[in-house]
Amino acid sequence: MVGRVRRKGFALPVVITMSIVLLTFVSILFFNARSQSASKNIIVDRARAVAAAQGMMQLAVYKFRLLRSDFYLQETASESRKPFYREAWIADFNASSATSPARIIKDMLGCQDVGVSTYTRLILTKPGFEYKRDILRIVTYGVCNSQRESLEQMIEVKAQN
Repeated sequence: MVGRVRRKGFALPVVITMSIVLLTFVSILFFNARSQSASKNIIVDRARAVAAAQGMMQLAVYKFRLLRSDFYLQETASESRKPFYREAWIADFNASSATSPARIIKDMLGCQDVGVSTYTRLILTKPGFEYKRDILRIVTYGVCNSQRESLEQMIEVKAQN
């Protein structure tokens, strides 16, 4: 019995203490991450809504740049023909149509609704000058999980006489 060392059981309390500390850290991380997931989802939905609105804005600007005469045609047509031209112009911005570019934007981003809410022409003139400019005002929106975001852009273009 001379060479025998008496054990005091030091390892068991250290292992128990370390496991309690690790369990505490893991539970703190878990509960903090869980409480932030709701606000993270709102931020993600808002970002998707802004992306959808930007996609619609790019589509509207591109369509105006590419088919400017069609836009002016629907603006200057007779009252009986205006609804026809307007419907043809707005068809690409209707997300309920299966083949429209707006539907593709809506489906790719997983949004409930996208569209162009305002697409108007403002005419600026300066009296006494030969200054005449058209300003195209476009307001687009995107809705993802009840988060609605809108974008507005004004484009100055040369007026058609």
